[in-house]
Amino acid sequence: MQDPESIIYKVTNAFTIANSLDSRISTIDDYSSLSAINTTETVVISAIPEITNVFYSTTGAQFPVYDNLTLKRVEPNNFILFGKRFNYTNSFYLSSNVSNFYSNFEQINTAKSSVISAYKLPQQYYTIVSDNIVTFTIPPSTLQNTGNFTFVTANSAGWGSSYSASSSLFTLT
Repeated sequence: MQDPESIIYKVTNAFTIANSLDSRISTIDDYSSLSAINTTETVVISAIPEITNVFYSTTGAQFPVYDNLTLKRVEPNNFILFGKRFNYTNSFYLSSNVSNFYSNFEQINTAKSSVISAYKLPQQYYTIVSDNIVTFTIPPSTLQNTGNFTFVTANSAGWGSSYSASSSLFTLT
């Protein structure tokens, strides 16, 4: 027998709303002149994390990232990521086009997103402030190679990337 309980990762449903005036109007005789308005509203409920905005700082002042950004290895690099669903047993990663960019390289398998590989960050480099905000401090000596990277967050439902928020790559020199 199949288990009737299982994890739901995403629900999509279309609701049809019919505004009928028959039940609200009792003194009108010409019902044929009245019309109902039928609309459909689609609601999506998802557990897949999403990164929507990226901010960067080295001095305390933060600025939004809208384009590729070059980082220097001599100063701490601080990031604030805004998004959705950061507080659902998420892990955070750096995805790079360079081998040996960082340690803890692993494959990310989820229920709804494609399989990718990235470097898992230890908890000491990030703080989940809320379900919508996470902060990162990456010390200068942390990353082992120069190259491009993006942030990735993942849970059992799926993963999201900072590239989808800003269409930009971070380059470590």
